[in-house]
Amino acid sequence: HHDLEPMPNGNVLLNVWERKSKEQCLAAGRRPDLLPDGEVWNDVLMEIAPDGEGGAKVVWKWSMWDHLVQDFDPVRANYGDVAAHPELFDINYCPPGGKVAERNRLNGAGDFNHVSGLTSMKGPGQTGEKDWLHINAVSYDAVRDQVVMSINIVSEFIIIDHGLTEEEARGHSGGKRGKGGDILYRFGNPMVSRQGSRMDQVLYSQHSVHFLRGVPGEGNILLFNNGRAPDRLWSTVDEFALPDTESGEYPSASRAVGRKPVWRHGPANGRRGSFYSTHISGCSRLPNGNTLITLGTPGIIFEVTPDGEEVWRYISPVMFCDGGVAVVRQGDQRTHGRFSLFRALRYDASYGAFL
Repeated sequence: HHDLEPMPNGNVLLNVWERKSKEQCLAAGRRPDLLPDGEVWNDVLMEIAPDGEGGAKVVWKWSMWDHLVQDFDPVRANYGDVAAHPELFDINYCPPGGKVAERNRLNGAGDFNHVSGLTSMKGPGQTGEKDWLHINAVSYDAVRDQVVMSINIVSEFIIIDHGLTEEEARGHSGGKRGKGGDILYRFGNPMVSRQGSRMDQVLYSQHSVHFLRGVPGEGNILLFNNGRAPDRLWSTVDEFALPDTESGEYPSASRAVGRKPVWRHGPANGRRGSFYSTHISGCSRLPNGNTLITLGTPGIIFEVTPDGEEVWRYISPVMFCDGGVAVVRQGDQRTHGRFSLFRALRYDASYGAFL
């Protein structure tokens, strides 16, 4: 679901859901009151290799279920001190109201015809909903041999080792970094691992988290930081430098408090040039150093220079309305309907698929 990543070796990384029953969740230490759907969807990262006959086989796999921690029930699996184990994910960290409330805390109030997408984010949501992680982006860095995943609902991204066997990926040791499949680095919302407060939160329902390689910003992370109504009623595109060494080692999985972007585009609400998209959306760094930005909910793509000057804009005419699809004629105004875009990518005219 959501994303896939072609790899240099011809394989493909993709994210899939794996249903976990109520009994499996309780055995893993999930609180009973955080099971409103009677199940949860675990996220599994798979690497598949084409078989040359139109199909593929799974050659590597990583599961979040193997790297959990909980301090609710000492007789259940994964019991431990959450704050002492930032390399593990708290199975009971569930923001109140779930996905909807994390994007819109107005709880049913506000202008739901807003072009930002608030119209589809009407509360209240469910705390502990089955799609409790909602991983919406996957990116592979061949230099570090690591993978970054964007965990949308908790407003955090995590980095894991890819240089390990599938057996090592299930454990807590081994691999290039000696940590197995545990989290090497996490960033965005230190409340998830109890390493900080809400004042330390940096990311808000982010999308399009990816490594930069072969373009300006080499080795950094670029992402679309969506924001949240009503306290962060604007979006930004942020670029972060990672605190690792040249060998891809991180001093700590949790020391991410206070890190600021090395580049940002997106003025605060009420200022000229401000923009806001509650969900979807994306960004990518172009070879010339400019950045291509997708405003997902209004269906607008634009390109900005490193200094923030807009040099190109496209407004999608494709409309979803009343269960159908239509196109607004060139020159006409988009007066109603939905014009959503998940993410846009730019390809040069010499791109191989076009030849």
